[in-house]
Amino acid sequence: MFLTFDIKLILTQSYCSAIGNILSIWLPLLRQLHWLPIESRISYKLCSLMSGVDRNTAPSYLSELCVPCSESRLHSTTRGNYIIPRTHRHLANRAFVVAAPSSWNCLPDNVRNSQSYTSFLSKLKTQYFNSIFNHIIC
Repeated sequence: MFLTFDIKLILTQSYCSAIGNILSIWLPLLRQLHWLPIESRISYKLCSLMSGVDRNTAPSYLSELCVPCSESRLHSTTRGNYIIPRTHRHLANRAFVVAAPSSWNCLPDNVRNSQSYTSFLSKLKTQYFNSIFNHIIC
């Protein structure tokens, strides 16, 4: 059975509408339970591991994968950024060596420079929570 362009367009629009309805139902529940969506939870975990790398408390196999910026003339060096290796494949961007420094480099300084690991995790979750849910009116 061959579908015409009009029918395909209608099906696509109804599918997108259904996804929008699902998100509008689940996001308030996630907000009420103080849970993060999956993508944010992954970034949260990557940043928590990078905090260990930055504080020299992570296992050596993780620390060896992450290289801090070392060129003194760059602003990213003073911020404590890490080098993000270039990749040519989309799948390679999900590797720890790329994804973790990318997530870490996006964090604001007040989160990165937390005094303790527990305060870092608290500020990190608040940061992600606010960035996700401040745009939604429940």
